Amino acid sequence: MQAYGKTIKPHEQTLTGPKTDRLNLMRTTKAQTGQIFMLYSDPQKKIDALLTHACSGKELLNSRDEDNVTHRLYAITDPQQINIIKEVMADKSVFIADGHHRYETALNYYQETKNPAAAYCMMTFVNTHNEGLVILPTHRLVKNIPDFDASALVAVMREHFDVASMKFTDIVDKKAKMQTMLTALALEFQNKEHALGMYFNDGAFYVATLRSIDSMEAVAADKTLPWRQLDVAILHLLVLEKHLGIDQAALMAETNVEYIKDIGQAGLLAIDKVDSGQAQGLFFMNPTSPDMVEAVAQHGEKMPQKSTFFYPKVFSGLVLNILD
Repeated sequence: MQAYGKTIKPHEQTLTGPKTDRLNLMRTTKAQTGQIFMLYSDPQKKIDALLTHACSGKELLNSRDEDNVTHRLYAITDPQQINIIKEVMADKSVFIADGHHRYETALNYYQETKNPAAAYCMMTFVNTHNEGLVILPTHRLVKNIPDFDASALVAVMREHFDVASMKFTDIVDKKAKMQTMLTALALEFQNKEHALGMYFNDGAFYVATLRSIDSMEAVAADKTLPWRQLDVAILHLLVLEKHLGIDQAALMAETNVEYIKDIGQAGLLAIDKVDSGQAQGLFFMNPTSPDMVEAVAQHGEKMPQKSTFFYPKVFSGLVLNILD
C-alpha cells in the first residue's frame, strides 16, 4: 500500500467525517472489513479469461445481499496463473473507483500503528473493458436554501443552458413526464452532450443542456478539459455555487445537498421529499463514463464527491483482513 502517486490514482474528493468514523472502526476491530474497488485497463482481457476459468472451480462462498445481488468467491491458486496476473499488472496504473475513504483510512491506520500487517489492504480489481462494469448516476437533492425560487433559478440558468420544460397535469401524467425527462437525459448522454434533469414541485420536469463547454472556463480555468466536461462539475459550479450559493465548503459539510444513488425506487422517493417540503429541488444526473474517470485521474485531478456510483458493490464483511 502506498500514497497516491504514479501507480495508485484517486478520482474523487473525500470527506473528513467518514474517514474519522472508519478510522475509529479500524482501531476498535483491528481489521479491514471492506474492499477497495479498483480499476485497471486490460483491453486484451488476459486476466478476465483467468477469472472466468476460476469461476468454474470450487465455490468458496455464496451470499445474497439486501439489493438481491449474489456474491460468489473463488480462489486462484495455480502459481502459473498468478504469475500471468502479476506480469499483466506490473506496469499498470490503477484507479480507485470506490473506497477512497477506506483507502485513505487504511493509510492513516498504518502510519499511526506501523503494524506490518496493515501495510496491505484488501482490493477488488475490475477491468475497465469488462462489459459488466456499470456506473450509475448519483442525483442531488437541495435543501435549506434561503429564499429559494425555482422559477428564478430556471430563468437565470438560461444564460448557459437550453432548458426544456415538461409540464404535467395529474399523477399519471407526472410519471409519464418523469420518464420523458429521463429518456431525454439518456439521449443527451449518448450524444455526448452535458445535461441535467430538474424537479422543483412546480408542475414540471426540466432538462437543462449546456450550450457550450466554454462556459466552464471562466469558473474552472485551473482545471483540465476532462474535469470541466464532468456533468457533476458543471452542476456544482454553474448552478449550485453560482446561483444557489452552495460552495465547496457547503458541499463538504453536506448542509445543503443530499446525495441519492440511482438504484431501485430512489428517484421516486427523492421526488416525494421535494413534494413533502423536506427538500427544495432535485437534480437528476447522467452517469460518468469509465473513460472520463480514467482521464481525470490520469491528469492527477479529483472529481467532486459522489461523482460516480459503481454497481454492484462488493459486499463488506464477506472477507475480513485481521490485522492483529
